[in-house]
Amino acid sequence: MTPKEIETDMKSFVNGSSFIRIGDLAKYLGQKNTNRVREKYTKDAFKLDGSPSYFIPDIAKNIYRAGLTLLLVFFLNTSQAQAQDNSFFEENGFQLMSTTAYCMGHHTANGSAVHLGGCACSPDRIGQIAIVYTVDGHFLGYYECNDTGAGGVRAGTVIDIYRRNLTQCESYMKITTTPNGSNKVFVKWIDGKG
Repeated sequence: MTPKEIETDMKSFVNGSSFIRIGDLAKYLGQKNTNRVREKYTKDAFKLDGSPSYFIPDIAKNIYRAGLTLLLVFFLNTSQAQAQDNSFFEENGFQLMSTTAYCMGHHTANGSAVHLGGCACSPDRIGQIAIVYTVDGHFLGYYECNDTGAGGVRAGTVIDIYRRNLTQCESYMKITTTPNGSNKVFVKWIDGKG
């Protein structure tokens, strides 16, 4: 997700406001420790004098930077992933999975509100981050595993990516369609704590 997409999603979470309170930010991120959220995401964020609210565009940039910092080393090591040789993915611990997209619901299995950048996965993956590439090597994003589903999702053979609406779901499915007509992606799971 780009900072602008995070900003738009966060503003939607707080009903269009340009400011967010630290408690709401923690809920948005699915975190319980507001002090940790404040330390990690409010650095250099504009705050109104005497107000407990922070300017959402600044927070969105910090969330984006935090995600980039977490994945920077990984991305540097996977820049060659754009090649069409799938052996790179297999050699680096990626799992080939079926994929779907959803846009329904209000809350996830971990209790946070549904949001862009979230996905449904098997219950044992809750709290992890999924790094997702198309089978032809294009980076799709990193997603917080914060929800579960049924069937293949619960069994761990399908990753279900949250999108804002049906049009975005259809676009995601089109992007992930393989030449044989199935929807597949390469996924690497990493610990989401930190």
